[in-house]
Amino acid sequence: MSTLALIAAAFVVLFTLGLLAALLALAAGDARYTGRHR
Repeated sequence: MSTLALIAAAFVVLFTLGLLAALLALAAGDARYTGRHR
């Protein structure tokens, strides 16, 4: 594989993991902190 292909694959994986982590953080934040702050 070429270097660009490896970089693109790594970027897609990191982007997907980051997106999933953000969604989980939002879900956990809504469940935990909504009742505390308001």
